[in-house]
Amino acid sequence: MREELETDIVSDFQGAERSIDRIVQWYNNERRHSSLNYLPPREYYRGEPDVRIAVREAKIEMAKRIRRENNMKDRNGGEAAGVSVN
Repeated sequence: MREELETDIVSDFQGAERSIDRIVQWYNNERRHSSLNYLPPREYYRGEPDVRIAVREAKIEMAKRIRRENNMKDRNGGEAAGVSVN
């Protein structure tokens, strides 16, 4: 809370109240929590967390495969560790 409030300029009580309400809203509904498998509480409790987690894991696996394929292309293309072969 303190870190978030440091970025706000608050000059009166109502301004402080609005800032705190905004921070609490963000924390409780939008912030990704590690204890909820990095899903926001709104998605975890009101959505289908198993589906969201499965989609995320599939994207991660796809990115790993693409990265591995690109690395193999680079290695087979004559460059290793940033050194060009001429």
